[in-house]
Amino acid sequence: MGAFWVALSAFGIAVFLGPVGQALGSYLESRRRPLPPGADAEETELRLAHLEAMEARVAELEERLDFAERMLARGLPGPEADTPPEPVESAR
Repeated sequence: MGAFWVALSAFGIAVFLGPVGQALGSYLESRRRPLPPGADAEETELRLAHLEAMEARVAELEERLDFAERMLARGLPGPEADTPPEPVESAR
């Protein structure tokens, strides 16, 4: 049984020191490389522009919500509030 473990260890060392090990090492190394100097700044600028656009949209939606709340708070005067609108006949 001891010879099995020795053979398995030798095979594992040969695999990890051979081309498979080199490929695995280069893959892991490529994941650790930093971004090029300008790439991070470009991505940050794009994200900032996107964030500013989203903030503008949220501000517009807040204004629309405030307007809708004011209209609902006023209510409809008189009997129109209780009467459903007249049905519209569709043209065939």
